[in-house]
Amino acid sequence: MFELIHTSAKQGLIANRSGFCSVAWTEGIPSNLIAPIENLSSYQPLYAAHTPEAKLNPVCFAYRKCGYGSRTLRVVSRIGFAGVDYSGRSNRIAHHLIFEDCEELDAVPGGAVAVCLESTNFRSGWNEEPKLLAPRRPRSVANPLGIADAWKRLTGDPGWAGVVA
Repeated sequence: MFELIHTSAKQGLIANRSGFCSVAWTEGIPSNLIAPIENLSSYQPLYAAHTPEAKLNPVCFAYRKCGYGSRTLRVVSRIGFAGVDYSGRSNRIAHHLIFEDCEELDAVPGGAVAVCLESTNFRSGWNEEPKLLAPRRPRSVANPLGIADAWKRLTGDPGWAGVVA
């Protein structure tokens, strides 16, 4: 698994890059993968940074399958409002987890949803110098899946929850 963190910073990981740029990625990430993943980092807040409602801006979680040469990568992302940047402008942070094969993500109990539910997998802010990240494995919530008791009470069959999902 690779990671890439994209936000607004005085200095990015690539020399002479500032503003919205990558501030961290996993050692060994293919260099031609960086730009396509950065392109997945857009976010439009609902509320302006300098308003009381800014803290109500939603967080976007996404799971994407992306073609990469002859392979298909799986990208699990958290993108959200991140206050104001070093210049006082509205900021956002995008943290992407990139899986090179489906078995790697499938090995996580609960898959992409469980990865998103575990808050320790993603950064919600960045106040560090740009850096390379050590490889790691994502965590998943303890029991992400279970019986849909509310659906069972309402319909008599908890399986209907899966149909709606």
